[in-house]
Amino acid sequence: MVIAGHRGGFMPHNSMHSFGKAKMNSLQAIELDVWITKDNEIAVIHGGFDGEMPPVIGKPEDTPAIFIYDLTLAEARNHFAKT
Repeated sequence: MVIAGHRGGFMPHNSMHSFGKAKMNSLQAIELDVWITKDNEIAVIHGGFDGEMPPVIGKPEDTPAIFIYDLTLAEARNHFAKT
């Protein structure tokens, strides 16, 4: 049996803090979400409220959602660092 950290518990999901906590607790593995941004960079960020959908930037209901793969890495960092 492998004991793995998933989502970060009480730490921010998919963050260096949650990865460090998993290491501190001697977990054997961690689960994380990896996305490719519009500028073809790799981003590690939690996939959404239930892990089924990509992260979405909040928009008014009449405006289409913007997904992380529609953003550059700089745009994603700017938004998700604030949430």
